[in-house]
Amino acid sequence: MLKYGPLFAGLVSLAAAQNIIQLPDSLRATTDTVKCVKKIPMYCEGPAWEPSTGAVYFTEQFAANVQNWPLWKVLPGNSSDTGSVFVANYQNNGLDFDPQGRLVSCQNGRLSRYKSDGTLDSTLITFTTPAQANDLSIGANGAMYFTGLGNAVYYLSPTRQMSTATTNISSANGVEWMESENMVYVNSTSGNAVYKFPVGTNGALGTRSNYVTSPGPDGGTYDSHGNRYVASYTQGEIRVFNARGDSIGRIALRTATGTYDNRAGNQGNVDNCVFGGADLKTLYITGDGGLYSLQLKIPGQVRYTTGIRSYRISPLRKVDLTSAALRDLRGRAVKIYGRMPVMKIVPLPVSKQK
Repeated sequence: MLKYGPLFAGLVSLAAAQNIIQLPDSLRATTDTVKCVKKIPMYCEGPAWEPSTGAVYFTEQFAANVQNWPLWKVLPGNSSDTGSVFVANYQNNGLDFDPQGRLVSCQNGRLSRYKSDGTLDSTLITFTTPAQANDLSIGANGAMYFTGLGNAVYYLSPTRQMSTATTNISSANGVEWMESENMVYVNSTSGNAVYKFPVGTNGALGTRSNYVTSPGPDGGTYDSHGNRYVASYTQGEIRVFNARGDSIGRIALRTATGTYDNRAGNQGNVDNCVFGGADLKTLYITGDGGLYSLQLKIPGQVRYTTGIRSYRISPLRKVDLTSAALRDLRGRAVKIYGRMPVMKIVPLPVSKQK
């Protein structure tokens, strides 16, 4: 979600305690706390994790009259990598990787796809409505849903045909396409709710139903158990819900002045998050002041291979995630886009991939 300048000044006390983490023991060890990965004294958005390299990409946002917004790339855990600007153009916002491992960015009047060296691979589509693409979610066949902070959700087919999937939502913000459920989840910021829509023919979305009520939902993600992590900019925290929609915890980042950033307004505001790391158990978080991380016990959900053919499920055996009949360690079939067994997933060296 776009935020410009000093917002909501004085809404909360800036002396509030930092990193209030209230999660069940099944999700988080009490010794694990929020850590700063990349400090940037601005509002940041759109985290996306790249399986092939372990890098995290996110966007730094400026005022609407500034055309070029930096899209950052940082390699967590590498002390020699302090992060670098991947590209700076077209007011970059939400990000996602497609099934071929190519980064797609929501931008001012367009959706763009990039090669690994930062050069433009393709302008997927340009448009005048919405004026600014905000967030997106890409399916296994390359189609995608995206939002623009209006009342609509848009669908881009694999052949780049754009259509309006639904107009039945206000302040459509974060979007998650759950192909395993045949559902699209959309965060309505002004509606203080997360809605879910069944997917119909040609990308059209059916009648909405309420998943949860949550204040000011922005972006979010989900883990392999179906728990959803919903970022709330207005509350400065991530609220966690189980698959049934029951509230099971929160991660609050609102903190004292200067700890997260140096700009006016409420420090510690949170807007989005994504799972990453070698075992998919690191939650990367964006908001005021840059990129942060929190180690969790349950991995994120594997959507598709995003450029990596093989993983080693250590220490028992190697599996091919491109197989149409992937099976878990007990021989049960597991869909590629669906819930993975809870186990450590480590990318194989390129030389050993087949």
